Amino acid sequence: MYPSSIPRRKKVERELFETLYSVGPGEFICKLLKSQGNYLFTAEDERGEQLLLSIPDRLRNAFYFSSGDYVLCAPLEHKKVRGEIRTVLYEKQITHLIGLNSWPKNFPTKSSRKTQNQDEPYLSEDMLPSSDSSYDGAECDSIKEESGSSSS
Repeated sequence: MYPSSIPRRKKVERELFETLYSVGPGEFICKLLKSQGNYLFTAEDERGEQLLLSIPDRLRNAFYFSSGDYVLCAPLEHKKVRGEIRTVLYEKQITHLIGLNSWPKNFPTKSSRKTQNQDEPYLSEDMLPSSDSSYDGAECDSIKEESGSSSS
């Protein structure tokens, strides 16, 4: 890493984590689905439509983007690439956008996703062993019979 890139990275980091954004005219919120290679992501917008987004130069090689992240995008007039990522939205920014009524209704909030995960059991019921007591007893009886017949 070059020394000149350290101040730039700190500036971008401060901008990403501390700035509270609002959705401007023409801007939209998307959920990242899949990386498509060099600075491109497939994303889903609030209507459920899939589109291709690019990562701007200032965010390239500074931070990693992962699928499932929510991003604020500016539109682009391009045939394939429909938008450019303006910023990644973290929990603090999402709660701010919910307060402004700018958060899309069909995207879950981070807090509701956490409560859903806490309510779900770690293992589903069909993955657990059966609690049929006759099965356990029959198995124990057959083991006792085998051990008793070998000792006589």
